[in-house]
Amino acid sequence: ITIKGQEAFAGHAYEAKNPIVAGAALISALSALPDEFSEQDDMFSYPHNLFTPTKVLASSNMSINYVPELFEFHLDMRLLPGTDLDTVKAAIRRLADDVENAHGVSISFEEVNSSPKAPPTSEDAPVVQTLRRAIKAQLGIDASVNGRGGVTMATELRSKGKEAVCWSIHRRKPGVATDNASISAHLEQAQVLARILFDPQA
Repeated sequence: ITIKGQEAFAGHAYEAKNPIVAGAALISALSALPDEFSEQDDMFSYPHNLFTPTKVLASSNMSINYVPELFEFHLDMRLLPGTDLDTVKAAIRRLADDVENAHGVSISFEEVNSSPKAPPTSEDAPVVQTLRRAIKAQLGIDASVNGRGGVTMATELRSKGKEAVCWSIHRRKPGVATDNASISAHLEQAQVLARILFDPQA
């Protein structure tokens, strides 16, 4: 998201249209999105839509005593399967229009990365039941089915109408700096996959 204002020397800030102030107003306004798109899907480990401002790009003017012309930041969105992306984009555009009018700036969007829309795999799908049997036989665990707010290797397959699942053994919460898996976990995963290959019901 790029906010373009009017740069000025900080001593003449009254002549500027500060894109940082406008950006802060937009970020604050974006906090209303979870209430507007309040769908819930308990299949997911976090059952709601997520809207998270993340990376802020370096200012076009790096001097500490100047109001820059541009302020840019990224908005990470993790939408549930039932939430329409185009409707979300329209809501964000509406919020941006309000900020433009209030602060005299212009706001533009660029889509950096977008995942294909992929229907969820049914809990009753053969691939799910085969994996569950293999995990139960090898590890003695009754595997549960859930979704994650992100792209997995199964996403591309599901977007093409193929039923697919991802699974792994983690010692810690995935997606954090300390995310890791032990050698024994890799061996157990290989043993589970071997059971899948020789499952007579598959």
